[in-house]
Amino acid sequence: MGMWIFSLISCLLVPLTMLGFGLLWKTHPPQGINGVYGYRTAMSSKNQQTWTFAHACISRLWRPWRAGAGPSWARRRAWTGRGS
Repeated sequence: MGMWIFSLISCLLVPLTMLGFGLLWKTHPPQGINGVYGYRTAMSSKNQQTWTFAHACISRLWRPWRAGAGPSWARRRAWTGRGS
């Protein structure tokens, strides 16, 4: 049982982080281009306009899709009976 809980937490870590940053960047995106915080790619760091656009797009992508990634894994795992 302990390994199943550890596995569930491990699998939920990335989707919940993506969901959290998606919600955060929807309302409070990073204002300036920096090397520490934000969705940093070569294209998004070219100028302020692409930086703002990249954060608007990634916040839309990360919110709805990642919310169901972890729970679907847990349902499939419980349905197959593995890990018990």
